[in-house]
Amino acid sequence: MIENLSNSIMVPIAGVILAIVMTVDLIQMIADKNNLHDVDTWMIFKWVFKSAAAILIVTNTWNIVMGVFDMAQSVVAQAAGIINSDASIDISSVMTDLEPRLMEMDLGPLFGLWFQSLFIGITMWALYICIFIVIYGRMIEIYRASRSAAFHPKAVCGHFGNPALASR
Repeated sequence: MIENLSNSIMVPIAGVILAIVMTVDLIQMIADKNNLHDVDTWMIFKWVFKSAAAILIVTNTWNIVMGVFDMAQSVVAQAAGIINSDASIDISSVMTDLEPRLMEMDLGPLFGLWFQSLFIGITMWALYICIFIVIYGRMIEIYRASRSAAFHPKAVCGHFGNPALASR
């Protein structure tokens, strides 16, 4: 659903904004050089390259963002494998005499054990929800940033590096 929304709504809007920005950049480039009197061919090639790069980024934003998340997911999966192998517990050795030990306990310690288990269960559930919210929030944030950065006027016009041009 998100990919369909991205391709059917966001890419056309980004394309229109990109077309406007690149047209304004071309007009400014021509006006700055006195109606093509001092324009070198490298300026035109630079403009064409910037336009092609911006179009390529806008049309492949979904692939770029999903590639980043696939890479992050594989890193997390590999880290989880390392953690699971280092923190593994042989449950059969712990469970052998668990029932007789629980039968020997009084009501107070059993209630305390139940409360600790309940607390850990609720904490793990809350931690799962927090991790879910953070991961999806970051995913949406990266997606929005990659969408807006692809056709940012100053990035496309090349005004970030030159302080004299940034004051315009």
